[in-house]
Amino acid sequence: MSNKTKARLKQIFLSNLGLKISAIVIAILTWFFVVNVENPATTQTYTTSVKITNADVLTDQGKYYEVVGAQTVSFRVTAKRTIQQKLTNDDFTATADMNYLGDDNEIPITITAKNYSSSVSISATPHYLKLKIGDLKTSQFTVDARTTGTPASGYVVSQVKSDPEVITVTGPKSIVSTIETVTATANVDGISEDETVSAVPKFYDKSGKTIDTSELTLSADTVNLSVSILNSKTVPVNVKTSGSLPNGEELDSVTVDPQEVTISGSKEDLADIDSIEIPSDVVNLSNITADWETTVDLSSYLPDGVLLVNSDDSKATITVTLKEEGQKTFDVPTSNLTIQNLGSGLTGTFTSNTVSITISGPNTELSQLDASTLTGSVDASGLTDGKHVLAVTLSLSGNLQQTAASTELEIATAQSGSSTSTKSSSSSSSSGSSSSSSKSSSSN
Repeated sequence: MSNKTKARLKQIFLSNLGLKISAIVIAILTWFFVVNVENPATTQTYTTSVKITNADVLTDQGKYYEVVGAQTVSFRVTAKRTIQQKLTNDDFTATADMNYLGDDNEIPITITAKNYSSSVSISATPHYLKLKIGDLKTSQFTVDARTTGTPASGYVVSQVKSDPEVITVTGPKSIVSTIETVTATANVDGISEDETVSAVPKFYDKSGKTIDTSELTLSADTVNLSVSILNSKTVPVNVKTSGSLPNGEELDSVTVDPQEVTISGSKEDLADIDSIEIPSDVVNLSNITADWETTVDLSSYLPDGVLLVNSDDSKATITVTLKEEGQKTFDVPTSNLTIQNLGSGLTGTFTSNTVSITISGPNTELSQLDASTLTGSVDASGLTDGKHVLAVTLSLSGNLQQTAASTELEIATAQSGSSTSTKSSSSSSSSGSSSSSSKSSSSN
């Protein structure tokens, strides 16, 4: 560069130097005014959720954690107003690293800006996430698949299966340890064919109270229940017997419980079944000398493909009851007694209204007797006027016997001029009571 040029440049920079310096100062002051007055720094509060990292530090030790309070943090941020106007809660992240968990179960929270990080200043005030820590437990539970409702008429649920059959539960030991049963229920009301439905499993403690699963991790939140439907039919249960009771024993009854059961199967299989027959070799009367009972498995008498709807019905109880002897005393009205062989021209009158008679025999038959319906007779052969004590003979079935009993009969000659007279017939008979006379057939 020539000396002339250098001199020219020096003159340009140094001429009016005071004015030029003043201009620079004014420009700087103007910039500061614009930056600090028109666009000042402001401080605002933001809130964001806290993300926990490295949680496996606890779970690997068989522990679980719960956040005490809200899992959020609020903090102050300083920035120019133009920046603040652009910021939202979503522009910040907050993390709590489990590796820095303190003895007081608190984790320091680190807050960073995702945007405008070089233009913002986050408050240095420390923030912590408070945790509750306890023992972790994992258990497996078999799903108890159930149904509710009633299938269409003539159909039954033969089977209901859950998929998956087992649910793995992980969570606080204090909760998992209380789980007693896990159930899932399918509504089968009105259905007549196989169906698969989705159901939410429910958890219960030993007292049947529902358990809140919000703090638990489940291997399956829902299960699929496969419901199998079959035709059904109700049939009686019959018992056959063999042999005869030993001498002196008398059969009262042979009963079976249940008397009828509901079976299921294909329509074709059920069409050939009208009853379940228990074979005669099960009950051999020849060996029974007292009341006897046995249990059989009804399912063993069903053909392949046919099942009992209620599994509790598979065990049937057969009871053989022998007649037990007893005795009972009855006050038989004498009006129910017939006077046999009363002489012609004679009348007979019982002196009492009833006669007490003891009857012995099987208790089952004794319980069916009623004094008012019992009948019998007395024999007045060869008797004349006067009072006579006569044996009473009741009309009883072959299994019943009476003890000796008697009653008093007063015999008198019919009065002359009365509407009836005595004849010499020895075969006439009539009934009588204490209030009415027994007479021979009339001849006048």
